[in-house]
Amino acid sequence: MSLLMNALKQHHLTEMYLSLPVEHKKAWQQYFPKICNCSDCSSGTNKPFPIKSTARFLWVTAANAIPHRNYDFAEILLKKALEYADNGDDILWIQANFVQLYYDQIDSKPEASEKCLHHCEELTKMGYLNRWVDRILNEISEV
Repeated sequence: MSLLMNALKQHHLTEMYLSLPVEHKKAWQQYFPKICNCSDCSSGTNKPFPIKSTARFLWVTAANAIPHRNYDFAEILLKKALEYADNGDDILWIQANFVQLYYDQIDSKPEASEKCLHHCEELTKMGYLNRWVDRILNEISEV
């Protein structure tokens, strides 16, 4: 817990953390060890994946929450991450996580499809992850 609190202080997120409901605080405590031990899979190496920015700290935590269907928590973190994002890499991964977040909820939330499409458009404008976005768009159109 003290490592999490130190990280929150370092990233000026203590106030945000304290304002979260108890279940979101517990979720953050659950995902934090995974973030600390995260490796950069995309590079094909097992090198540590450094959390240099507040935006990255938030979106990596959200990315860990999404597969566990902790959608409300992930959405809060991604929205906050956008406020802190100041480089293209962070913005790219925030948008990609928004796509995944809303895609996973299409069957349960009526507004999820529209939100997913919006973030797909944002990724398309950036020119990244085009094949993945095309697959998501094709799957949405079939629903």
